[in-house]
Amino acid sequence: MLLWRRGCADAAPRMRARLAANVRRQSTEPGRPSVLVLGGNGFVGSAVCAAAVGAGMRVTSLSRTGRPGWYEKIAEGERAAHWATQVDWKSGDVFEPASLRAAMGGEAPVDAVVSSIGAFGSYDFMLKMCGQATIGAAEVAKELGVPRFVFISAHDYGFPVRNLVAGYYDGKQNAEAAITELYGDNGVMLRASAVYGKRTLPGKDGKTLRLDVRSAARRLYYATHV
Repeated sequence: MLLWRRGCADAAPRMRARLAANVRRQSTEPGRPSVLVLGGNGFVGSAVCAAAVGAGMRVTSLSRTGRPGWYEKIAEGERAAHWATQVDWKSGDVFEPASLRAAMGGEAPVDAVVSSIGAFGSYDFMLKMCGQATIGAAEVAKELGVPRFVFISAHDYGFPVRNLVAGYYDGKQNAEAAITELYGDNGVMLRASAVYGKRTLPGKDGKTLRLDVRSAARRLYYATHV
């Protein structure tokens, strides 16, 4: 859980070493658990992929761009031991049932789907990306017989944060309700607090962007409560 919240770029050296060791000794035997990560090349999604690879799972990611651009920046001699090499990076549209079915394995579906999809923007855009995208994926997963569905949701901080990004929270809550109806106890919702760490930007330049909302959130809290 800590890895998911901090992001793979901020993982402790010991965790990185363990991931590399696990990658080196993994094979492709079909008996290993399989997981599809929706939005796996994003900030949170890439950390989920890294954790799943480290746990010995067969990992597939579905996103618009497929394999992240920063992968090309990994030195040739380091790629074999890097967790990203073990991920099957698929490019597709999460709003297209055909793309979802293909990524989920069709008649031989994956053991679990993890949705890390989310975005900020207008109210309608956030409602679509934070809610409708995951709802559609959960419906396809249920249709195919995927046993478990996991959703990276968010802790609701209430006023004033919720008012600033209402579509984000409304979308997340809509998705939670749909997953609960479809999956019952086999649906898992993780309501993470503020996510922070270093994000590797897409593209071949491989630049990093510091994502640290703690100081901003602290200032906002004191401005409204003190």
